[in-house]
Parts: sequence; structure tokens; C-alpha cells
Amino acid sequence: MIVSPIGFHLFNLVVDELNELSNLITKAINDRPTKLAWSVTLNPDSPQASFISTLSDKSLEQTLTDLSIFTEEHLAELNSTEAELKN
Repeated sequence: MIVSPIGFHLFNLVVDELNELSNLITKAINDRPTKLAWSVTLNPDSPQASFISTLSDKSLEQTLTDLSIFTEEHLAELNSTEAELKN
């Protein structure tokens, strides 16, 4: 842009449009839910609950994948706990 009255006018138009875009993105972000309603059903001391409660843009998908894998070890622990509860 050139330093002239029209240049300042055009600059103000650009600034106004950028401010409006900023308002639109802020509204869009605020319209999205940030709480996961089902997270209260997780055991508070579990790694999954800890991960979900600290979920952010810096959270790694690999961590989520690692936490979601159900291994034979988990199955054995589950069966052991169920057997204890039956007795």
C-alpha cells in the first residue's frame, strides 16, 4: 500500500476485516463444547482420566493410542478382580 489517503483507507478496511474474522473465530471456538460429558465415568485415578482431564492441543495421539490398548495383562487383572468380587 502506498502512503496516501487511499492507502490509509485501504489499510483500515483490512484491519476491520481482520477484526471481524477474529470475532468470528472466537465465536466459533466458544460455540464448541470443551467438556466431555462422559469423562466423569472414568476412574479418577486412572491414566485415562488423567489424560482426558489434561487434554489440549499439545496432547499426543500416540499417548491416547497407548492408553486405549487392552492387553492380555489387563484381561487377566480384570478376571482376577471379578473373581475376587464374586467371593
